[in-house]
Amino acid sequence: MLFDFLWSAYPDLPDETKWGLIETYCVQLLSRCTWTQMPDSGLTFTQQSAWLDYRQALKEVKETYANPDEAVIPSLPEGA
Repeated sequence: MLFDFLWSAYPDLPDETKWGLIETYCVQLLSRCTWTQMPDSGLTFTQQSAWLDYRQALKEVKETYANPDEAVIPSLPEGA
């Protein structure tokens, strides 16, 4: 997981704190790819759809994983 280095440095972080860090990171990633959903993005429908799926996966990380130590940040769409 992306935050393994943080967990090893601070093994006693409560799950709530870990989820907060994960959520903050996902929000940052979401803000960096908002442009992909704009009509003038220059992306094809297929590319926009892939980015839309990626964005949805970022929004659902907490619902997808029960344990923050097992959470995986979604990968960028292919060709990104």
